[in-house]
Amino acid sequence: MQKLALIFVDAIEMSQHAFVNINLNMEKSYLSKRISYILLFYFSTFASQKVSITNNTGEIIVINNNQKEIVINDHEKKELPDITEGISVKNNNRLDKFINVFLEPKEKLNIIITNDNNIIYNGDKANIHEYINEKLNIETFGKINIYLNAIKKKNLGELKRSSELILLNIMNNIKQESIISADTENNSVKKMKNYIKYNWLNTIFSAVNSTENKNFSQEAIDYYYKKYIKTDILKFSCNDYYHYKIIEILAKNKDVLRIELPTYTIIETTKDDNTNQYLSKSCQKFYFLNKFRYLDYINSSEKEFYQKILSEKFND
Repeated sequence: MQKLALIFVDAIEMSQHAFVNINLNMEKSYLSKRISYILLFYFSTFASQKVSITNNTGEIIVINNNQKEIVINDHEKKELPDITEGISVKNNNRLDKFINVFLEPKEKLNIIITNDNNIIYNGDKANIHEYINEKLNIETFGKINIYLNAIKKKNLGELKRSSELILLNIMNNIKQESIISADTENNSVKKMKNYIKYNWLNTIFSAVNSTENKNFSQEAIDYYYKKYIKTDILKFSCNDYYHYKIIEILAKNKDVLRIELPTYTIIETTKDDNTNQYLSKSCQKFYFLNKFRYLDYINSSEKEFYQKILSEKFND
């Protein structure tokens, strides 16, 4: 039951990230904004993307782009330089959102924020950006009960079929035939597929990891690992929360799954070194960031240790 409760906590986190209206009747906490904060700490090697923001909210909005704050006044439009992964948008009226961007360097996207905090996308791949940022989580975490029902029946075949039908529907919405990236695809398409794949997988792993039936859990994780993750392992990095949660689960179950994971230098020794040794530096960063956010929320003095590590070891 405790693990099942954690699933619904993650639902609140994801709804904050994509404005998904999942009625869980749970009090908001530090967890509801954790993903939005985490996503501000992306690493990326992609070329900058051309994005403009039009503010029609009736008040000032603050954009965080690569840890640089940009203020946009009401009825003002600004071009945002050096976009790599996406932007954070906030105001004083319930708007707090991360917007993912998947553009090639010559493509342009204009984002209009209305007075009721709705977001309108115009320009290249406008429909795809709207779907991923406003609707994707409804198709992933919003369908978690389907997975839980299959898991309750211990029916791995049903879990595979239902999850992959959901993935097929997502692919149709972004006009792609497969979640597996091809070498000939543009970087923006590869990045988009990677984001969607680990969003989708994180929902499945969250559901599977909640069951007390460890044999079923291991069999399910093994299936998705071999089909969707194994080819990524040697170059695995954490660009977002979803990557971190997946690799953490794999690392904790490495021995029972009988999988090989590369080992990495421990950035800072903790009680979780047995798990963190299988996390790249970018993934270890999310470990410390999660710890810091929690301790900051409960106002614990221990947070200073994690803040120091983030500043000195990860330059944040």
